[in-house]
Amino acid sequence: MPVLSAFRGRRRSRKDRPWTGSPIIRLRTAGTVYTLLTIMLGVVAVNSGNNLLYLLTALLLGYMLASGVAGRRNIMGARAALELPDEIYAGIPFEASIRVENPRSAPLHMIEVTVRLEEGEGVAPRAFFGVVPPHGAASRGVVLTLPRRGTVRVALEVSSVFPFDFFTRFAWDRNWTTALTFPTPAPDASVVAVGEAEEEGAASVGSSRSDDASDAAGVRPYQTGDPVSRVHWKITARTGKLSTRLLEGEAPVGLLIDLDGLVRDGLERGLSAAAGRILQAERESAPIGMMDRGTLFPPAPGRQNRLALLRRLALYEGAAR
Repeated sequence: MPVLSAFRGRRRSRKDRPWTGSPIIRLRTAGTVYTLLTIMLGVVAVNSGNNLLYLLTALLLGYMLASGVAGRRNIMGARAALELPDEIYAGIPFEASIRVENPRSAPLHMIEVTVRLEEGEGVAPRAFFGVVPPHGAASRGVVLTLPRRGTVRVALEVSSVFPFDFFTRFAWDRNWTTALTFPTPAPDASVVAVGEAEEEGAASVGSSRSDDASDAAGVRPYQTGDPVSRVHWKITARTGKLSTRLLEGEAPVGLLIDLDGLVRDGLERGLSAAAGRILQAERESAPIGMMDRGTLFPPAPGRQNRLALLRRLALYEGAAR
């Protein structure tokens, strides 16, 4: 699972820090009113020479100073990380996890972490952490949506209004990290229509072979002539397409995606159709491969093969001319 980290700490060297300089400070409504009131009171104290007003102004300034020191120490002690799932599809919401660690001996208060996209597209989700215990950690789930396929750069923005809600302090992670986004899978993609390639050396099923469900070694799309007793009804009900059980010793049918043919009618449309067919092949437990610009990636089962094909689709830059 990819992890995007935004580390904060005073003891880190300037070269290793993901952000430089002091946290950015932004006045809030309460802080604006408080600052204006302090300035006005100070002006009145100077004009009138009233010692009580001087003391009151000094008290307000001290209160503001304490807020600044406490707020700076609080936000600089936070370490935030974003955990992303292995499979992210463009335009489809997914759940990620934001984790805030506190390496200090004092608790952290009112920490807010916002996920920012470099392009600035869409809503920036955020997670709020009321208290993070000393030498502890806390996690919150957020729903993200990446707008396009390919590599999308993501960063974290840590902020806090601690302690008096006068100011918002921001610590920005300047180390952009890339998230790989797969094409949006077409919902009505049919893997059977892509083309089937039976592996060489496939053993034909003899009439003496048992059709008992316990002998099933996998499934493949239904073919004309398959006996009804071999139909895998559970997968058929889930996918809406007839599927046939594979028996021990029977070679599976490989499904081959002709990506060159799919993208001729539109690049993004073809990539979405290919992604949908890869996911459908997974649901049917069928090996799947791809023909990409004259290069054959033979059908193979398993999750790693599926992720490898999806990565090729995510990074696809266009058919060779």
